[in-house]
This record gives sequence, structure tokens and C-alpha cells, in this order.
Amino acid sequence: MKPLVLLAAVGSIALLATAPPKPATRDGTPVLPRPELLRAVFSSVLPLAADYWWIQTIQAVGRAFTGAEYREAYYYGDLATDLDPDFETVYDFVAVGVPHHETRERWVNVDESNAILAKGSRRFPGNWRYKFLAGYNTGFLQRRYQEAGELFAEAGKLGAPASASSLATRFLVKGSELEGASRLAETLEETAPDAETRAFWQKRRKQIELEGILRSLDEAVARYRQQAGRQPENVHSLVAAGLISAVPEDPLGGTIQLNPDGEPYSTSEATRLELYETDR
Repeated sequence: MKPLVLLAAVGSIALLATAPPKPATRDGTPVLPRPELLRAVFSSVLPLAADYWWIQTIQAVGRAFTGAEYREAYYYGDLATDLDPDFETVYDFVAVGVPHHETRERWVNVDESNAILAKGSRRFPGNWRYKFLAGYNTGFLQRRYQEAGELFAEAGKLGAPASASSLATRFLVKGSELEGASRLAETLEETAPDAETRAFWQKRRKQIELEGILRSLDEAVARYRQQAGRQPENVHSLVAAGLISAVPEDPLGGTIQLNPDGEPYSTSEATRLELYETDR
């Protein structure tokens, strides 16, 4: 029996050692063998088959120039992880490797990246990196802010660095989910391991509250411009116009004012609680 197994292994290695022509495509998608067929043919050396498609994944990224060419790597990596679901490196590589920046405002293959990350999360539910990377994709590349905030929050719960939870609150605020951001900050404050961390989340809750106040003032300023045809001189102008009942108090102890463009701000914070986006 052992010689037969050895013979099968040697034969499989010989078959896998020589790279075949690039697989045919249909509608831009590689035509690949079914995982069930590969499991049946290479049952005794399945890790070798997974390694082969892993190599194809690397080569696809290495030779790619267009979004469609980068997308091919997703299909190879998906097949490799079908054959060996514990091949953790493939999930990470594909997730980072396949998104392609076509123009300043357009990324492609992000859905494929998120799909391999979701697959990795199902196999390794305790791995925070998959949630973190999915949050990055969803927030920065697809601009689905609330969903990104929830993904970063999940990454934080799985043990990601503190920056994940900080990003979660910013994305939730960006997605107008102020209540959710505040609840998350409150939970993190209550469970903080030390006084410094507790103080950070306490301040973040107040920053979120302040942002809610400033957004209400944004709306009041817009109505003032529409009614008066000019910028309000200060916050008291909004009170005088009946658009707000009183000058709101800053939970951080500063003074709320309007800049020359009519934008509300507080003297307690150099900037508003916003998401500062950069190109990847």
C-alpha cells in the first residue's frame, strides 16, 4: 500500500510542478476545476494541490496591471482555501492584494477582498485582522461608514489594537450613527483597564455629544442663510432668529462659536470629530 501512496504522491508532484498555460476565462473569470474534483484526484496530497493554487495566486498578483487581472488572484486564492481552509496566509494575501485603484475615486475588486475576509472570519472567528481589514475596505474604499464602524468595533472586541475602536467611533459618527458611537464609547469607558484609557473614552463620549450639537447648528445655519440670504454673525444670531432656543453648552467646557464662513466650532477642540480620509 505504501508504494502506491508514494507513487501517487510523486505523480501528483510531477503534475503540479509544471505550470500549465494560464487558465481559460469566461466573462473575465478563470475557468477552474471544481474543488470536489481536485479533492477526489489529489485526496492523498491535498496540501500540495492547495500549494499549487497558492502559487498561482501569487503569480496572478505579480503579473497584474488591470483590475480584471488582479481579480484573477481572488479566484485562485478562493480555490486554494477551499482545498485547505486552514491556509491562513492566503486569506491575508488575497484581501490586501486584489483591490485595485483605478481612479482617485474608484477602487475595484473590493467586494472580492471582503468575500475572502468573510471566508477567513468564518474559519478563524477569533482573528481580529479579518474584521479590521474588512472595516478598512468598507470604510475607506467603499465609503459605507456605518458598516465600517461596526466592523472596526467587532475587531476591537476580538482584541485588535485600541486604534480599531477609535476608528469605529469615528466611522459611526461619519455615518450619522451618533447614538451607536456614544454607546460604544460608553462601553469601552466602563471596561477600560486603566485610568488613562478610561479618560480617553470619557472624552470621546463628550466629543461625540459635541459633534451632535454642532450638527444641529449646521442645520440652523443653513436655515438662517436660506431665510436671511446671508451668513449669521454669531450663534446669538441663530437665537434671535428663533432657529435655536439658546446658545448650547459645550460638554468639554469650551465656547461654541461660528467661524467667518458660518461653520460652528468649539474652542475646546482644534477640529471636529471627523474622519480624515487619505488615499490607500
